[in-house]
Amino acid sequence: MIRGRVNSNWEAWTAVELLDKEGLFRAIDVVLDTGFTGDLLLTSDVIEQLEVSEAVEAEAILDDGQDVMLSSWRGRALWHDGSVSVLILEADGDPLLGINLLRGSRVTLDVLVAGDVTIDELSPYREAPDKRISTGDLCRYPPPVSSLNVRTCRHFYNLLPKLLCDSRVNIKAQWYHTAPSGPGTPA
Repeated sequence: MIRGRVNSNWEAWTAVELLDKEGLFRAIDVVLDTGFTGDLLLTSDVIEQLEVSEAVEAEAILDDGQDVMLSSWRGRALWHDGSVSVLILEADGDPLLGINLLRGSRVTLDVLVAGDVTIDELSPYREAPDKRISTGDLCRYPPPVSSLNVRTCRHFYNLLPKLLCDSRVNIKAQWYHTAPSGPGTPA
């Protein structure tokens, strides 16, 4: 389980452990941003301290719709009890943890100042350390709970953007949390 806190600006912060140039994993504080579809976005001064591949240019679309080229690197992060390859983009501003790294996770926020942030691995989505699950995989291979969840995912996949289907596990987790229990409801 990965833990963090909600700050006074209502941002969910946590730490990601990244491999540095000395061969040690060091914690980097990041904001969870489900609108960012990559793994990590960090500043140049943080990236300089990490063990990363050679930089390559990557095309990115900013939240205002502007197309830009950003420098990107491959690095290593500790994530859900394993070491995974992550794509790190460079930009100024707050360091971000994007939805691609959150795939296969349940994110729980207590939306209060200093509220808890928890990121748990969903065991049905256990993946090889360097493999990411594609959107199609998430919708094709849902956890074995009920046909309602399979239909719901397909419905989202057909009607809403790719990002929402990628985030389906979070929506489903919230549904279970708020659903009444009893006969005929998933456990």
